[in-house]
This record gives sequence, structure tokens and C-alpha cells, in this order.
Amino acid sequence: MLRVGGESIHNSLYGFITKVEVLEAELVALAGDKHYDEVRAEIHAHGKATGARLLAERGEKADKLDTLYRYIADAHLEGMPCDPGAQVEPANGTLRYTHIQCNHIPNWKYTSCPVSRMCALHNEWLQGFIAGLDGSVTYAVEKTIADGASSCAAVIAL
Repeated sequence: MLRVGGESIHNSLYGFITKVEVLEAELVALAGDKHYDEVRAEIHAHGKATGARLLAERGEKADKLDTLYRYIADAHLEGMPCDPGAQVEPANGTLRYTHIQCNHIPNWKYTSCPVSRMCALHNEWLQGFIAGLDGSVTYAVEKTIADGASSCAAVIAL
């Protein structure tokens, strides 16, 4: 078994992800309502820059559903490989992106930041990332667990 600092690699990575998500939520909570729009704009810009940089590095256009999803899967953290993550269903030029469980909410709940706010920022980054890959692709959130739905759903359309 691969070990990092005396722990299995799985426990080390899980701990790292938890710490980062808690810290992110604490920072957003500190920004408060007064700076929320600025935070949201910066997160979108970071996602867009990340998508554009990855596109430039790889040089493969994200103009097909399978290529677009590969870019997302390579850059968008949705927990550990053994965690339940996003389910993707391609149909008619779209990817329906759904979750039946949110891996992030338990970490966000350690903070005073509302989970719905963190979820919105999480989606904002993904929307920016997709725009950085291809400005004509849209990402629309339909529902989220953080806002009380039983599952999350978003549609990515070419």
C-alpha cells in the first residue's frame, strides 16, 4: 500500500481535499455578502483562465461531447475515485450532468458559509472553465442538493 506521511495515499488525499474545501468555505464566509459578487466574478475568471490554459496546452478543441467531458473530468475535482460522483448522460448535443450525492457539503458544513453559496461558486467555476474551453458551450444548473433538491442536475450544451 502506498503511504504518505504514515497514512495510506487514500487517507492523505481525502484529508487534503477536506482541508482545502473547508478553507475555501471559510474564506468565502470571511468575504461576506459585501464582497460576494467580487468573489463570484474572480472564481468565474479563474475557471475560464484554467480552461483556456488547458485548451492551449493540449491543442484539442472541445467541440465534441466526449472531448469536452474529458477536459472536465481531468480538471474538475469531484471527490476520490471511490466516491459517488457525477453521472454523465449524453443526448442530442448535450451532456446531462447529475449527482445523487454531494461530496462537498459535509466539508462546507464545518464552516459558517452557507452550503448553497459554496455550491453556487462551485458551479460558477465550472461555468467559467467550460467558457474557457469554448465560449459557445453553455452550462445551466437546473437544481442542487445544496438548495434542497434530492439531486443535482446541470446541462452542458454545444
